[in-house]
Amino acid sequence: MEPRQSEDVNLFVPLAVQKLAHAYHLGDVQAIYAQQRPTVFHRVSGLFCIVIGLCILLVYFLTYTQFFIAWPLWQSLLVPLVGAGWLLFGIWVFATTLRPLLSVFVYPDGMIYALRKRTLIRWEQITKLWKEVRIDDDSNVFHTYRLQLVDRSQYILPPDLSENEQLGQLLEQITTPRLYPLALMAFHAGRPVTFDALTVEKQGIRVQKRLLPWKEVAHISIDDLHTVVFKKHDARPWASLQTATISNIGVLKDMIDYMRYMLARDMPATAYALYRAGVVLDFGALRVSRQGVLLENGVRLPWKDIASINAGESEVIIRRRGQLPEWLAVSNATLNDLPVLRDLLLTLARYQR
Repeated sequence: MEPRQSEDVNLFVPLAVQKLAHAYHLGDVQAIYAQQRPTVFHRVSGLFCIVIGLCILLVYFLTYTQFFIAWPLWQSLLVPLVGAGWLLFGIWVFATTLRPLLSVFVYPDGMIYALRKRTLIRWEQITKLWKEVRIDDDSNVFHTYRLQLVDRSQYILPPDLSENEQLGQLLEQITTPRLYPLALMAFHAGRPVTFDALTVEKQGIRVQKRLLPWKEVAHISIDDLHTVVFKKHDARPWASLQTATISNIGVLKDMIDYMRYMLARDMPATAYALYRAGVVLDFGALRVSRQGVLLENGVRLPWKDIASINAGESEVIIRRRGQLPEWLAVSNATLNDLPVLRDLLLTLARYQR
């Protein structure tokens, strides 16, 4: 069953969901993912098993004194056990057809998770995302996603949700760019960044109580099933984990790429790392980001409009491109963390932003 993504997708949105989305300004629905309704075959199969089980039990109790009383006790008890087995199996099959069905309505600013009740989930509320991949004997692949919000409540996207792999990839694309800068800031502040089964620290990678320093990390292999850490000069895995036990795998991959980048260039972990992660760096009267420079007076200067920027002894000088070059000056007295700013500007000049 494909997720509904047509222009008239709003026709498939229940009125209560539309009201909730409108009340919280989520925008227009972009896609709907829903569990498939049970087939008639499942319901008939469940009822058939229930009838068989009841018939066996009924015959046993009605004819016990005529036929079964002469049987050995263990043989006699097998009959009601078989009947009870048919009955319980039928009840279980039929009950699965009565369970509430999950629907997920995706909007630009969040999604509505509708099961027994409707829950509004904004993208910024998601703090953790797990992905579990299972492959059966016929090589069929099943994806299950689990997400956790800031209040620690969790929500499951089961494998029988229509195109749930597509929805899971969407969640990863949305959450990773937002969570990665936060993880990187925590990393540079000296705080461990936990991915549940694995923790990234400034000193290295930690699995339970074991720590592998970054300079001793040879390779980290991550796929849908396993995450394996290798130590230099050792062919055996230093640690092997199930990827399903690791949260925010996209953020972890970005942090590993970042550490490879830093180690390869032997560069100190400076504000440049946060800059590359898309974080806006605030130095008081001047802010620096991947987009450019923002001055205290509201002037925005994209990098393409800046010919040069240098931190002098008393002020930061910015030369603006144009037929008539324009010079802007920001007093050092209005700036914070001036040594960090100088280091960042030198690094940007070295690597051409």
